[in-house]
Amino acid sequence: LLSEKNFYESRLFKKIKNLLYVPISKDGQPSDWFILSVIHVNLEDKKFAELRNQLEKDYYEICRKLKEHIETSKDGFIHTSNGDFIQIRSKDSKPYFPIYSEIYKKYVSNKNHAFYFKKDFMKYILKASIEGEF
Repeated sequence: LLSEKNFYESRLFKKIKNLLYVPISKDGQPSDWFILSVIHVNLEDKKFAELRNQLEKDYYEICRKLKEHIETSKDGFIHTSNGDFIQIRSKDSKPYFPIYSEIYKKYVSNKNHAFYFKKDFMKYILKASIEGEF
């Protein structure tokens, strides 16, 4: 991420380029919960171009923010960074696994981090699906 690897060659894109979105309605008691319509998202499909472009934009924005955190924050560590649809934040539980940067030749976090989809991603997918865009 710190070297701003091409989005389409990144581990993130390889993981999310073809996903099955399974929304669950959790109103009421667990026995009342149910699965809503499943949505297949293939980011290599033309109909997902707008979504793909936003995720790419988010990726590069997060890369930029992580570098900024390392270079300007008091602790020199990366911190939660957000795009419109994705964010990166700590994911570790004890024992922690710190992140060492070969680029900066130092530890840039005392915990491991991961990408997560934000609620706005879910809202976008559901809205576009309801409106027949997918």
